[in-house]
This record gives sequence, structure tokens and C-alpha cells, in this order.
Amino acid sequence: MKKTIARKYTSKNKTFEVDYDFYPRGGGGLFSSAHDLIRYGLFHLKTPLKDQKSILTNETLDFTHKADNPDLPNYHRYNLGWGIVNDGQNLSLISDGRIGGANSMLLLLPEQKIAVACISNMTGGITMMTAIQIVDMLIPGYMKNIMNFIEPMGAVENLRVPFKVEPKLEGEWQGEIKTYQGKIPITMTFADDASVTAKIGNQPVAQVMDLNFVDQPDTVVNHIKFFYRILTGTINSTIPTPDAGKGEHTISLKLRYVNGNLVGSGTAIGEGFALPSFIKLSRKR
Repeated sequence: MKKTIARKYTSKNKTFEVDYDFYPRGGGGLFSSAHDLIRYGLFHLKTPLKDQKSILTNETLDFTHKADNPDLPNYHRYNLGWGIVNDGQNLSLISDGRIGGANSMLLLLPEQKIAVACISNMTGGITMMTAIQIVDMLIPGYMKNIMNFIEPMGAVENLRVPFKVEPKLEGEWQGEIKTYQGKIPITMTFADDASVTAKIGNQPVAQVMDLNFVDQPDTVVNHIKFFYRILTGTINSTIPTPDAGKGEHTISLKLRYVNGNLVGSGTAIGEGFALPSFIKLSRKR
């Protein structure tokens, strides 16, 4: 088995110490070739090869391709592992995944009977863009249309504002990060010069970077709902649990101001995984 598996690389082109195992194990994963993946795509397009035996009826396949909640914005429609995007021109079914040192993409266009499978032995998003570019060669204009839905970043950038410490945030906040192994103390300090620091457990004090906080009601822009009164940022610290601590990672904060507390998540973001933990902080009086 080990001899037939491609060596895995990080997004920085470094090899993984153990290149034949899944990491993180809780994130799932299975061994596959592009050939295996495209056969799976053909099955979902109801065009199986002669040696394939259908284990699901066409009606069941149709059900798996329908949004679980059609009232959700287009880019949030999802059902049984498939992201469902209708860009007004084409219906696309998207199934992608990532683990440390590998990622994959299966892109289906049921109406055109097109299936594109891409796999990579490196952490990163190259497979999604490669698949989209392949379809764009078959259907000119496809990439421009679909990217308006799966990456609505223009609206996000237009709404970002320079970070400043609101009066309600000033001072020291103390709380805990709750993990499956127990609680880890966390302290955050908001200075009036807009700098924010955090100390997690016995780790050194770290600067909180990429801060954003907009103190206004939730709103909808270009069919995208923005949840405000949420503090976001990145800490160059770690969450010291075995599953998160195996590789290098940073902590992505999403904390909402609720009844005088900051409540939300601190997510360990590493090579091919994102492991969230619950956080609650209260302002020190």
C-alpha cells in the first residue's frame, strides 16, 4: 500500500513526516485515484460504465442533488455532500475535500453530462480552480459565472473597515477555551490604540492580527448575509490538543458580543484541517 501512494506535501512544499496516513484522522479521507473518482462522477450523472452496478435508483440520485433548503442563498445550498450552485446558466454539483497533504475536487454538470475530477498530493485549493478552468474550456464563460457565487469576496472587502477598539471592548477580558481534553485559560487585552493581544494557557502573549469588528445590525448585501457584532482575528498561538498540535497552525477567532460577553470559537487552522473549540470571555471589572 505504501509504495502505491503519492508522497504528501504541505502548501509550503514540505513533505509530511508520515506520508501514508490521514491527518487529521477525525477529518476522514480515503485512498482514491482520479480514475476511481471520475467513475463515481459518471455514476451520479446516470451514465455508468458497463462494469458498474447501480446501487441507487435514479430517483434517489435526484434526491441527493437537490438542496436540503431551497430557500437558502444560492451558494449555501447543500445536500448529502454536494454543494449545489445554479449560476443562472448552469447547474453545478461540487464535492471537494482536503486533508493534510492532499485535496480533491469532483465537479459535475448534470444537464451537460460533464464530470471533472482533480486530485493533488499537496494541501491547498488548486484542485477546485483547475476543475473550474477545465469546464470553462468546454463552456466559455463558466468560470466567471460560477465564481460570482462561490467566492463573493468583493462584497466582503467593501464592507471591511479599519479596526478600532469600541468602548465596550476596551480593557482585559478573561475566559476559557473548551476542548475535549479540558479547559484552557485565555486572556485578551484591548488597548485604546487598537492593538489587541491574547495569552493562551502558558504560551507567550501574542498579537491578534487581521482584526475586524463592525458594530451594526446584521444585514444582507448581494444575497450574502453578514453577521455583525462579530470580532474576527488571527492569533499566532496554538490549541495544545494532540489532534490540533500535531502540525503547525494558527488560531482563527470568531467572537460575538452577546450580553456583555464575547462568545464564539477559536479554530486551529493548519495544513488541511480546521478544528474549532468553544470560547467564552468576560470583561474584567
